[in-house]
Amino acid sequence: MQTCEGETQEERERRIKNETRLRLEVPEPPFRNVRAAALDAMRECNISIKPDRYPDGALFKDTAYGIAQRDGEDRLRLTLRQPVAGLGKVQGKTNLEAARKAIAKIISNDVQCIVTDTFEDRIARGMEAGDALALPIRHPLYDKPIRKVRCFETYAEDAQPIGFNSRRGEHRKYLINAGYAYLELYTDRSREPRLVKIRDAMRKKGTPTPQNAKWIYKGDVVKDSKDNKLYRVGYFKSEGVIALIPIFDPRSFDKISESNAGKKKIAFTQAAKRLTLINDV
Repeated sequence: MQTCEGETQEERERRIKNETRLRLEVPEPPFRNVRAAALDAMRECNISIKPDRYPDGALFKDTAYGIAQRDGEDRLRLTLRQPVAGLGKVQGKTNLEAARKAIAKIISNDVQCIVTDTFEDRIARGMEAGDALALPIRHPLYDKPIRKVRCFETYAEDAQPIGFNSRRGEHRKYLINAGYAYLELYTDRSREPRLVKIRDAMRKKGTPTPQNAKWIYKGDVVKDSKDNKLYRVGYFKSEGVIALIPIFDPRSFDKISESNAGKKKIAFTQAAKRLTLINDV
């Protein structure tokens, strides 16, 4: 700002203070080793993440299944109607062996034989697997194309039956669990670790955790006694694995591609021994 004619230094400073917007006045630092103190504060900073321990959410996946028993098996399986053109298709491409496995899951033996014979004949003539299934496969008895087939899926033990009525009477469909609320671990090893479904967790909502157990939710911060480091829980797998992400990394587990990033997976049995919730540290 220019000095006005006949203005003293004191008058100029007063005018600048009145005419300009308020600025932050930085006093002299109380110590000279500001950088060293800031580095120490950063190294000693305890990172924490607010846990989300409300088990609300979708109870089931959208697809409704039927049920049937496969020859030679004692356990029931879920069933699902699928388009013939989509058998063995993954990410828009149809693999030959995947298509054969999918055809083998067709429930009706007659329909399975018709689809298999037509498919293999077209493959022998040089057609691609996707093209062989995309062309209509006609049922010789009805002279109509087989557009959809009923196929066996996974076992039905964990599926939830839902009853409803229609003009044809009472029916049942089966729904698959949409996810898990938390992992239940017992510190005294009195029970095996188990994943608790959202629908079961909602029944326990508001109840305290048993003294000999700990509930680990997705997003919780845990400490691994093996390396004394803090991790964020990424996800659980029904195969008995928990995925852990270094607490300072904001990415999801699958988005971390670096080999030295520090992410890891451990078994539920090891988690019960090694992991401690950060709230309990």
